[in-house]
Formats: sequence, structure tokens, C-alpha cells
Amino acid sequence: MAIRPTKWAGAAAFACVCSFAHSAALAATYVVKTSNPANQTFTTASGAQLVNLGEGNGSVLRVQTVGPSTRLVILFNGECSVAGPNHVDWLRVEILVDGVVAPPSGGLGHALCTSDGDSALDNWITAASDASLVVGPGVHAVQLRGQVQGGAATNWWLGDLSLIVIAQNQ
Repeated sequence: MAIRPTKWAGAAAFACVCSFAHSAALAATYVVKTSNPANQTFTTASGAQLVNLGEGNGSVLRVQTVGPSTRLVILFNGECSVAGPNHVDWLRVEILVDGVVAPPSGGLGHALCTSDGDSALDNWITAASDASLVVGPGVHAVQLRGQVQGGAATNWWLGDLSLIVIAQNQ
């Protein structure tokens, strides 16, 4: 009979370790990233367009979440330029999660870069945008969608981009 309590004690210890490991996995913070050093030129006639994120991801970076509630902090930066004949055309790049604009990256006033008035893709700047939201468990699609606002620009350019997603299970 002395063996039996030892078996139960071992089983209880194993269950405790498994429970702790499961809890630690749910409390984890992890990072998913991609980058694309290539230059991408888009025409304004095509309207809103998804950006190639690089590293074999195409236009979608997939993030797997396991907790019932996970905060995603999404950080994006890249060089950009807008070819417009005035100083009022701008590039809006929205961060999408599962096809929905993640705040605060949406809205007409959210300019990543502006034209300098010479109708050329020059005077590049490096700009950044971020978003934060809470999602449930599953695989989530993170995308970047760009579109020129203002009306007179003919095309826009984006290069040397990086996209980082920090996921924190809550």
C-alpha cells in the first residue's frame, strides 16, 4: 500500500507541472516579423492595394494566437514617396487584421507620407505606423493596404519595409 500514495503523488506532481506549462504558454509573449527590402511602385488608378510583405509571406503575415484573449501590437515602418503635382496628395497605409482596419491606422487623415509637388517618386522618407487590438484564439491575417488620397497623384512607392507583430496572451 505504500506504493499507491507514491503513484498518486507522482501523478499529482505531473499534473501540476503540465498545468504550469500550459499556463506559461498562455501567458507567453512572442514576436512574428517580416521585412521586404524591395521597392514596390503602385499606380493610383488601381485604388487601394495590398503590399507585398516579403520573406515569402506575399501580402499576408499569419499570426497564431492560443489564449482566449491576445493583444496584438503591430509595428510597421518603410520608406515611401508619392508622385503628385501638389503638396496635398498623401499615402495612407492601413494595417488590417483579418480584413478589418486596426485603429488608429485608418481614417482619411492618417498620412504616411506626402507628395512634394514635383510629380516624381523622389524625396523619400522613412515613416512608421502602429496599431494595437485584442483578438481571440486562432490564426489571424495581418496585411498592409495602401492608397493615395488627394486625387492628383499618379503613383506611389514603398520600400525597405518591416512589419513586426508582438502578441501578448492576456
